[in-house]
Amino acid sequence: METDLRRIMALDVGTKRIGVAISDPFKLFASQKFLVINDNKSQNAVNEIIKIAKNNNVYKIVFGIPYHMNGDEGEMVKFVKEFSKYFIEYDYKIDFMDERLTSSQAEDLLKQKKIKYTKNKGLVDQTSACFILESYLNQFEKKGII
Repeated sequence: METDLRRIMALDVGTKRIGVAISDPFKLFASQKFLVINDNKSQNAVNEIIKIAKNNNVYKIVFGIPYHMNGDEGEMVKFVKEFSKYFIEYDYKIDFMDERLTSSQAEDLLKQKKIKYTKNKGLVDQTSACFILESYLNQFEKKGII
C-alpha cells in the first residue's frame, strides 16, 4: 500500500496578513508556518501562497472561515470566500474550516510561552493558521477522510 505524502495547507486570511500552516507529510500535525503580506494586491499574495504550496508538495488548501460567535457570516467571511476563488484555477482541493476563537487561542499560547506578539501580529496569524490546520486534521483524521 502506497502512502500519500502530500501535505495540507491552512490559511488564516486577513486583509493585511495571511498566516500559513503546512502539515507534516503524514497529515498528523502542523509542521511549518509562514506569513504572507496581503497588501491589497491579492494576486501577489496568491502567487506567494502558490509558491509555498508547490515547494511543500501541498494538494489541499483549507481556508479558515471567521464566523461570528452566533454563527452569522460577516464581511470577513465574504472576503475569505472571495479570496479562495483565486485558487480555483490551480489544481488544489479547497476546503473551509470554522476558525472562531483561533486568534485568542493563539494569543493565549504565545502568552504562555512568554513570546511578545503585540508588535508582531504575524505571529498570531501564523499560530492561528496552525490551530485551523490541526483542528482540520483532527476532525477528519478520525473519520479517515484525509
